[in-house]
Amino acid sequence: METVTWRELLLPIAAHLGFDAQAFAEIEPPVFAPERESWWAGITLTSAYAAVGRKVPDRIKRSIKAVAKAWQSPPSPVNPWRLPDGPKPSLSHEMSLLQQCGWVMPISKVERVLGYRPKVSFCDGMRQSLEWLDRAGWGRRLDNPTRFTMASL
Repeated sequence: METVTWRELLLPIAAHLGFDAQAFAEIEPPVFAPERESWWAGITLTSAYAAVGRKVPDRIKRSIKAVAKAWQSPPSPVNPWRLPDGPKPSLSHEMSLLQQCGWVMPISKVERVLGYRPKVSFCDGMRQSLEWLDRAGWGRRLDNPTRFTMASL
C-alpha cells in the first residue's frame, strides 16, 4: 500500500493546471474564530441547558429555534492567511484541520474482508487523472502528461 501526502497528491495537479509550486509553500495555518455551530453545541451539551430545557414548553422551544435559524452569522473576521495576487482559495476551518492531520486511513480491513487490491499505483492513477484533465479541457501546462513520475515532484 502506498502512503501519499497531500503535497504529493496536489502538486502534480496544480502544476498540470499551470500553477507554480510556490503555491504550496510552507505557511502557518490560519487561526479561526470559533464557529457559531461549535459554540452553540458547547452550550447545548451542558447539564444546565438540559435542566432549563425540561422546564421550557415545546412551543417556546420551537419559537426560539426558528429565531436562531433565521439569525444571520456575523461576517467572518479578516483572514490572516495571505497569498500573492492571483486566484485566492477559500479555506474552511475543517479543511485546514484535515490538511494538518497526520492520521492515515487504514485499508487493511477492506483488503482482508473484501479482498480489495488497488488496480493501479498512485503514479499510474495520477497519470490517468492528468490525462482526464486534458480530455476535459483543463490541462494547460504539460504537453504529454504521461511523463509524470513521482521523481518529478
